[in-house]
Amino acid sequence: RYIGWWGEGEVKIYLDGDKENPSLCGTGTEDYIGTGWGQGFYIGKYQGSHLVDDEKGLNGFYRYHVLDPVQFNEDCKVTIQQIGGTSRENVKKMIAENLPLKPVFVIVPDKTQYNLLDGKYSMDYEMFSDKNFVGFYRQDDVCATSYFYLNKPTNDLPKLPDFETRNANLGTK
Repeated sequence: RYIGWWGEGEVKIYLDGDKENPSLCGTGTEDYIGTGWGQGFYIGKYQGSHLVDDEKGLNGFYRYHVLDPVQFNEDCKVTIQQIGGTSRENVKKMIAENLPLKPVFVIVPDKTQYNLLDGKYSMDYEMFSDKNFVGFYRQDDVCATSYFYLNKPTNDLPKLPDFETRNANLGTK
């Protein structure tokens, strides 16, 4: 239906006690995984996109930090903002259907970006057309795997929760 583009969100990496601001912050999911201006199928040594199904809205990608390791001592938290985008026309249809989203910005043909979160502009601003690109917070199902190396063969990490706890919020089809 109105799946639209999903990759506007920044990858943020919080290290060793970061709370308000991350140590590392990207410019968009597609940039983090080595593409830009969209997403297509490709396989690389350290990053790639091995699943692209626009019809079903499914994407899979990977990024290995081999050449640019993320080092930390105590803790590491990685987040991806769930921001996507499509035409203003599609966003208005999704809002009418009560889909869970929140418009964030509008980009007009001269590439000017209007912030919708500060209250100065709304989706109904007379300068916007239905063809303008609208970025919006969205809700996606996201799964991740992380690998890390320890500096010695033993550790005092806490035991992983049981299978049921780790998978409690996963939907079934």
